[in-house]
Amino acid sequence: MTRSALWLTLVVALGGGRAAADDAGKKLSELAGELKQFLDAKKQKAITLGTLTGPDPTMNGGPGLTERLKAELVKLNVDVQSTGTTYKIKGEYKRAKPDAEAGKTTAIKVVLSLRDEDDEEVTKIVREIFDEQAIVEALGLNIELPPTPTKSAPNRERDLAIEQAIKAKPPIKEGRAQSSANGLFEMEILVGKEKEKRPVKEEEGQARVQLAKDEEYSVCVYNNHPKLEMAVTLTIDGINVFAFSDEKGKDDRPKYSVYILRPKQQFEIPGWHRTKKEVNRFKVSGYAESAVAKLAKQGDSSQFGVITATFSAAWEGKNVPEDEPDRMSEELFTTQGSKAGFDTEEVSRIIGSVRGAVSVRYSKSKGK
Repeated sequence: MTRSALWLTLVVALGGGRAAADDAGKKLSELAGELKQFLDAKKQKAITLGTLTGPDPTMNGGPGLTERLKAELVKLNVDVQSTGTTYKIKGEYKRAKPDAEAGKTTAIKVVLSLRDEDDEEVTKIVREIFDEQAIVEALGLNIELPPTPTKSAPNRERDLAIEQAIKAKPPIKEGRAQSSANGLFEMEILVGKEKEKRPVKEEEGQARVQLAKDEEYSVCVYNNHPKLEMAVTLTIDGINVFAFSDEKGKDDRPKYSVYILRPKQQFEIPGWHRTKKEVNRFKVSGYAESAVAKLAKQGDSSQFGVITATFSAAWEGKNVPEDEPDRMSEELFTTQGSKAGFDTEEVSRIIGSVRGAVSVRYSKSKGK
């Protein structure tokens, strides 16, 4: 599928959609449909939606999944509230291990507990999401995925890469977090107007950076691939950096979702996208002011913020890369800071499967 993206030459890509099917969108739509059926049967129009929690306090992809679920509910004319409804949703996501014999690939399992006014569980709804981009974002992985699956087991090599990335220490070089020791994709954090390079360090098996409250920062992403353009999806706590964009598509949702980087290009993303010329800078804040709070409007128990960039090959027309996977289908948070100039232009690209991801965590309770 062709997507609009922003071109960074600056270019921001209006990428139409990843070539890989959006399994996360499909499954979240199914969850919303079941919740809608339940509410209709109870003659209810509103529901309270809490933020989905991750498998441990260092994983904070829940706000992004929550916002996507909320969007699906709104499509069905469900009134999503933060409190005061007859029924409420408590949810979690966790990793579902692959089962080669059963033909099951790596997934994240979303479990929704629908509860009444006495906080008693009425029903439980479960879906497994096999979308690789959703998985690496939700788990906050540093990973490089094999571009060409084997014919006999098309997903197995990529599944193994995900399993290994979950267990491995993140590769870091010269203060930059990497997708792998090869350094095909990298991320660097720049702080303040002086763009101080804040080094990423390995702590407790994770890539972490120290950011203090009220600091503004930029995320510099590196596409070190020698030949291919890459579509970069940048999320903060699972929230896409285009979530607050003033430029909307036909459905009144953000028109853009990715940036396009040329081969061997690095680019500084200074904040939440507003227009092709302007952003709101990333700023470390308390929860009440945070981007997560503006969207999710619910408490969040995670101890770390997570910045994740995923990289997928991008191309024009029929110029599909030869190695593109053959699975085509057409208590600190980050908030919006001061406005900053930005210069991008719109392009159209076809976007393929995820090639890699880089994640960096920052403590919500520590200063610099």
